[in-house]
Amino acid sequence: MFTLSTLTISAILWTTFIVVYVAYYRLFHPLARYPGPFWASLTNLWSLRLSVEGLWPHRMDALHARYGPIVRIAPNEVAIDDPRAIKEICEYIHFGVKD
Repeated sequence: MFTLSTLTISAILWTTFIVVYVAYYRLFHPLARYPGPFWASLTNLWSLRLSVEGLWPHRMDALHARYGPIVRIAPNEVAIDDPRAIKEICEYIHFGVKD
């Protein structure tokens, strides 16, 4: 059986983990500077739900209307709605940064 001290330590550790996780993904992650829904910056379950419900295309249009051409849609993903950016992104991915 767990003692109160074990449960207390577990609660403190879980709370610390959650606070550090949220702080990292919201404040210090390389994509933290891009706007988007709160839950999208923390988990992929947000986008999974939209995909399963068939709302993904409609929601993406609304997100770009609200947040602009670059929207954070997952902890490690952004959606870009700027055709001019495609060439620059593809050149960076395939050939490195060009002058």
